[in-house]
Amino acid sequence: TAFIYDPITLTKLQTLSYETTPPWNEGWGITFDSFEGEFIVSDGTSTLFFMDRDTLQVKRRIVVTRFDGTEQDDLNELELMGGLIC
Repeated sequence: TAFIYDPITLTKLQTLSYETTPPWNEGWGITFDSFEGEFIVSDGTSTLFFMDRDTLQVKRRIVVTRFDGTEQDDLNELELMGGLIC
């Protein structure tokens, strides 16, 4: 569940639901790509979810792998710097 608040009054404006990887559907890390207008969300698995900023609907997803090709689980804190997800 995500909550949208007014930045001045902190009044809750909207409640949105989103899904990541069942059964937990957790959100561990999140960053915003203003160029693409989408949130990038991690849920503790190896998958990153790219979500529409207004609806939180998943637009696409990618699986993050290490250099040897194995999946990198436990993705958490995310930042977007210079077009790279860190």
